[in-house]
Amino acid sequence: MADIDELAQDITDSCIALRVRQLNRVITSIYEEELRTHSLTIAQLNILALVAQYEIITPQTIGVELRIEKSTLSRGLDRMVRNGWLDGSYSEGGRLQSVKISKAGEKLLKKASTGWASAQEQVEEALGKRNMKNLFTAVTKVVGEPE
Repeated sequence: MADIDELAQDITDSCIALRVRQLNRVITSIYEEELRTHSLTIAQLNILALVAQYEIITPQTIGVELRIEKSTLSRGLDRMVRNGWLDGSYSEGGRLQSVKISKAGEKLLKKASTGWASAQEQVEEALGKRNMKNLFTAVTKVVGEPE
């Protein structure tokens, strides 16, 4: 039984995936709290920000750029179109083919930017500048440069 206890302890103490998920949950909660007054999640804000950089963009491109799974992205984009934040173009079969940011989406992005900036400051303060730099370096090494 000692072997299994040691193994379990080793996994919970040193598992990188666990640590990254814990960090993700803490950081995400900071952003979610700051964006709550806008009825917006950090995932939605990131989609809005990406779409705003394009005149028109396909769901496939969004999925690749933000590394979002297809069905998760589809549900999220449909919700954002229903909320009026994005304008969608649909195929005859009813599939979302492309989106662009709507006037309401632009307004929301501008309003929510103060909450985003506040969250950025809180995370920077919690991690410290050196750790922020190291985090960006590690993410860039694994994921690549932002497009």
